[in-house]
Amino acid sequence: MALKTIIIDDELDSLELLQYKIAEYCPGLEVIGTTQSPEEGKNMITNLMPDVVFLDVEMPRINGFRLLNELSPIMFEVIFTTAYSHYAIDAVRVSAFDYLTKPIAIQDLENCVDRLLSKFAQQTEKKVNTSNARSMEESIIVIPTAETIEFVKVSDIIFLEASSNYTTIYLKQNKKLLVAKSLGEYEQMLQHHHFMRTHNSILVNLTQVVKLVRDEGGSILLSNGTSVAISRRKRDEFILIMKRLSIN
Repeated sequence: MALKTIIIDDELDSLELLQYKIAEYCPGLEVIGTTQSPEEGKNMITNLMPDVVFLDVEMPRINGFRLLNELSPIMFEVIFTTAYSHYAIDAVRVSAFDYLTKPIAIQDLENCVDRLLSKFAQQTEKKVNTSNARSMEESIIVIPTAETIEFVKVSDIIFLEASSNYTTIYLKQNKKLLVAKSLGEYEQMLQHHHFMRTHNSILVNLTQVVKLVRDEGGSILLSNGTSVAISRRKRDEFILIMKRLSIN
């Protein structure tokens, strides 16, 4: 789900160039409005309720800082855009998310947006994953990938597999997601949803287990047809937990 974005800049060339760069290089943002008028920008923010606003500092009649003061409280992230670097301290004072100097380099824009998406993902993840009011079937986990923020039902997760500092999440319908988070983080996040670490690199949704294969190495067959490893020291614990689940 892309973040709703508004651009306010009295210079048409700068506005259109930034809009192009966002469309081309920042798929996590969706520009829902642009304007050269600060006054129109205030109305646009009030009516459209954006997640993020790219705001020019130097504008006629009212500058970006004054515009923010008139909108208090601020319920969105602000990224200032200006050709003048001496406004950086003022940007910090008003708790702006970032400050980009024109002409805005693509790499600077991408880095800024990556951090922005990460912040939103963490905020949403915290809100969703600390709620115990839903059942497992209804529970949602927020998964930030390189290009998107995925909202996935916990019940749709079949298993997770670690690879260095990354985790691959295997879902129903043969879908998978690669995430820059450790398996340990997801183990903690899913500890109340019938997930078990059957191997150092494998975290399994026990509701997706079909059978335990008693071969030499030991493996578990999952609902998507995948066989995953289970360590010998985990077998007895696994069998006990599965018996409890079947009774419940």
